[in-house]
Amino acid sequence: MLISDFARLGQVSVRMLRHYDALGLLVPDHVEPASGYRSYSPEQLHLLNRLVALKDLGFTLDQVRSLLADPVVADELRGMLRLRRAELEEEARAVGTRLAAIGQHVGPMFEEVSATLRHGDGALATPIATYAEVDEGMEVAVGYAWGGPAPDATEAIDQADWVTELQQRVTR
Repeated sequence: MLISDFARLGQVSVRMLRHYDALGLLVPDHVEPASGYRSYSPEQLHLLNRLVALKDLGFTLDQVRSLLADPVVADELRGMLRLRRAELEEEARAVGTRLAAIGQHVGPMFEEVSATLRHGDGALATPIATYAEVDEGMEVAVGYAWGGPAPDATEAIDQADWVTELQQRVTR
């Protein structure tokens, strides 16, 4: 079966199948020597499904390789899944802690900016915030969509430029 047909049946991209081939995870049944076209046998579909299922469960490709090479019994797989669950729960706790820390800083930043921007009716446009992790910690920028000139002690910047500048600071 052609790689495109196999990819469609397995619900993965052709690019991903080529990647799995390059890593030796799922080698085509046949490669045409002259053209390099890959083809797969229908019997390989169960291997692809297993590979995708293991990836969806959060296993790394190295772990998937091991699981495909040395099939594990149900108890071992349950243990691995419990370990993966604990890892994901720890990641979720860490992200929650980071977001809470950001929230402690962003709230006062918005209050300071809004106090500076308040105008006649006291209404402000949509608040905007962005953040990124940098070597020194976290880079946070807050502001409001604003149609007029920049009030004293503020800077008017284009939102697209703002995001681009932040991305550049993160990659430095």
